[in-house]
Parts: sequence; C-alpha cells; structure tokens
Amino acid sequence: MVERILDAAARIFEERGYRATTTNDVAEVARVSVGSLYQYFANKDALLVGLAERHLDGATPRLAEVGALLRAHPPGVEDLCRILVEAVAAANRSDRLHMLLWTAPRTEALVARLAALEDAMTDLVVWHLVRFGHDPGVAPVRARLLVTAVEACTHGVVAGSERERAIDELVRLCVGYVRDA
Repeated sequence: MVERILDAAARIFEERGYRATTTNDVAEVARVSVGSLYQYFANKDALLVGLAERHLDGATPRLAEVGALLRAHPPGVEDLCRILVEAVAAANRSDRLHMLLWTAPRTEALVARLAALEDAMTDLVVWHLVRFGHDPGVAPVRARLLVTAVEACTHGVVAGSERERAIDELVRLCVGYVRDA
C-alpha cells in the first residue's frame, strides 16, 4: 500500500507540482482511503519525505556500485568525470519531481542519509584526486566542491530541456577542475 501511495504521489507531484497536489488526489489515484493514506503520511510534506527516502533507497546502492567499479578500475580524468556526472544525472531523471525533492522538507534522518551519501561520494572523489596528483591536504575541499557542484547542477540545470548538452558541459567543467592539480 505504501508503494502504491508513493507511486501515486510521484505521478501527481510530477504532473501538477506541489501546490496543486492534495492528499485527497493522491489517495484517489492510489485507490486507498484518505484515512489509510494518513496512517502512513501525515500530509503532503510527509509524502515528499517518503519519496525522497525512496529515491535514496534506489540511488545509494547504484552510486556505491559505480564507486566500487571506479576504485577497482580507475579511469582517466575525462572518463571519471563523465561516469560520475552521468551516474548522478541518471539518479535524477524526473525534472519536476526531482526539483521538488531538492527543495522539499527534510527530516533529521533524511538529512543524515543525504550527508552520508555526499560523504561517500566525496571520499571517492578525494581518492581519485590524490591519484591524479592533487595535494592530499587540499583534495577533500576540492572533492566536496565537485560533489556539491555536480549535485546542484544536476538539479538546477541538467534537469532542464537541454539535458544532454548540460551533462556534456558539466563534465567539461569537472574535467577542467580535476586536471588543474
């Protein structure tokens, strides 16, 4: 039932946006009573948190798998940047919904999960920056900036209508930064 409710919420948020979405609409599309919906989600903000948690449930293992492959088979600068940017972009395919999730309310648990994912990605990028000759004392700051920039650009620019071009430009930006050891 929870998955049905979240599927319906995702569809309605995607189609109508935050303001036009109501819990009554979500319940109707999910084919559950509003009372049943409220047993799991107190309001539409709770639905957004639930969607964000589900998004992380899928994205976190996929990004961890990409990270493991990149450590096992370290690519060159351009391939590394392309693989990372495309992995983050792939995890954020839905324009309107992911923009909404990017600005959605966040619980402490959700903030902790997001921070853990960012930390894991930052650690991966630090490892590669040092491998490419960056100063180990500066690499953590540079890696955090790269991870933050890719995440922000993915939600702010890559989600737009010129997605492929934006991905190419973001890769180009990252390559320039990583090469500048």
